Amino acid sequence: WSEGCEASERNADEAVAVPQVNCTLQPQTHFSPTMPNVGIAGARANAEIKRILESHGVNIAFDITCTNASRRFVPQKADTLAQYAHDVLTQLPCARMRDISPRKAFFDHVLPQVDGLVYHTVQFCDMYSYEYSDLKRTSPAPILALETDCTAQSRGQMLTRLEAFLESIGASQKEHLTSQKGSPMSKTATFVVGLDSGSTSTNAVVMNEAREIVASVVIKTGAKAGASAERAYREVLERAGITPDQVACTIATGYGRVSIPFADENVTEISCHGRGAHYFNPAVRTILDIGGQDSKAIHVNAAGEVTDFAMNDKCAAGTGRFLEMIARSLEISLDELGPAALESKKHLEIASMCSVFAESEVISLIANNEEKPDIAAGVCRAVAGKAYSLMRRVGLEGAYMMTGGVAQNPGVVRAVEELIGEKLFICEDPEIVGATGAALLALEKSE
Repeated sequence: WSEGCEASERNADEAVAVPQVNCTLQPQTHFSPTMPNVGIAGARANAEIKRILESHGVNIAFDITCTNASRRFVPQKADTLAQYAHDVLTQLPCARMRDISPRKAFFDHVLPQVDGLVYHTVQFCDMYSYEYSDLKRTSPAPILALETDCTAQSRGQMLTRLEAFLESIGASQKEHLTSQKGSPMSKTATFVVGLDSGSTSTNAVVMNEAREIVASVVIKTGAKAGASAERAYREVLERAGITPDQVACTIATGYGRVSIPFADENVTEISCHGRGAHYFNPAVRTILDIGGQDSKAIHVNAAGEVTDFAMNDKCAAGTGRFLEMIARSLEISLDELGPAALESKKHLEIASMCSVFAESEVISLIANNEEKPDIAAGVCRAVAGKAYSLMRRVGLEGAYMMTGGVAQNPGVVRAVEELIGEKLFICEDPEIVGATGAALLALEKSE
């Protein structure tokens, strides 16, 4: 892309003419014939994004973010400083009113050639939201929207999203699967294990070669994710009546997946929930998973493969932790919150979805002698509204399924169903869907 910037302008009072500047701005592109090619666009993408992508065997085909852009500056005039200043100041988002057709032409040229595009944004940089929306609608390549606050603490958010994106486009290259002892995986063992290490619960599933669930457990996650995973592993093997040497493969998923050293491989919860949901109901296309720490909406195709997803893990709003906090304020147990909401007789709105402000709002309602069932129903509707916005981002397509611990809350389930206008499919134990998907992937690896 060569952008000719020809300017002959005057300032506001037309007293001084701005000198004419000719410039050539050329984004650097590099396509690999052997590696998956992914581009980066948007605003202020830090170096950690590139490190994560490259560690997963991905080639960065181009980077045209505003701060880390790989561009080649070609001087056209003797006054290089003036030319460079003009070049920089006419980039997005600084010059929002200029002609950006060359930028669009660049995307039209490169997007058909890449396996995917990571579009990074930061809060308050709204210009990029408009461009992302247009690219999402028109791009032939899959796009991941990645919003961070550019801090070191945002790595966890980025890692899950980037890994899930690479898995969904088939661009994740991982090391060859090995057993716990580092030797080639056993072909004589007849069982696999899926472990889902969540913030609230750690769930494990044993599956046999016939794709049947032999045993499952759900335990509370303690202070150390690895220790909880080991306990869940021991308990599920005991329930299944098998020993570790009968396990061909163990795959870990969930936010604590990287803290389980005895797992043969770890896969994001996005991919595992997609596989697990398809296992329990092949008709499902849109999945809503609300856990203790985050909530996510996932869209899958007829084969159970993830085609799009959206996550909310930046605050407790709309998660199980949020509901726990409200239940404490109402002086009832979490198990009582959902049934209480079904007994509501008065419609109350919880205006704020910030956990701190919502709790204050609930305390004010209690002080005004509002009934607990009415408050509980208002909270459930607030959570459902947050979840519905995630589902809309991936596309509202039935059949719908809800997974995670909050799927056992009838108040939230009813509120979500009212918004989507359809019944949610909920399996007998919605907390093991992710672990089931991990077991299915382990079974594929062991074949």
